[in-house]
Amino acid sequence: MKQQHPDAWWKTPDVQVTALVYDAIQESNWLRRANPEIPFPEPLLSEPKPPKPEKPKLTASDIRAAVASRRRAA
Repeated sequence: MKQQHPDAWWKTPDVQVTALVYDAIQESNWLRRANPEIPFPEPLLSEPKPPKPEKPKLTASDIRAAVASRRRAA
């Protein structure tokens, strides 16, 4: 690749991976910790998610009764 296109050094896989890593580091929190003037992005969710509905807790006697009723029905 370098012999065919000597001016296209940025197209090598090593440079591509290095560029991706550099972009990831720039967007990470490490730079924000070092420089608090860098603004944080706005959160995607402006409202908290609704809580999950509570499931009724089954006791051992409830489970035994359900199993017994299924056995009787079968």
